[in-house]
Amino acid sequence: MKENKKLLGIANLLMTVNTVMGTKVVILEDFIIKREERRKGKGKFFMNTILNFVREKDTQELLLWLIKTM
Repeated sequence: MKENKKLLGIANLLMTVNTVMGTKVVILEDFIIKREERRKGKGKFFMNTILNFVREKDTQELLLWLIKTM
């Protein structure tokens, strides 16, 4: 995600197929917003952009990995 050519955050999406159901799946592996850009609504905007992208691809599942940071 960029604003005025400045990188504010990144996301890593893996597109695959659920081998049991045969449906499209997207795995959101990384979702990172710069610390100084947090709590300004930009993460919510970025996540909504990702959700719209996933819907456009006619995906049946979006998987989120939760990793507790230290």
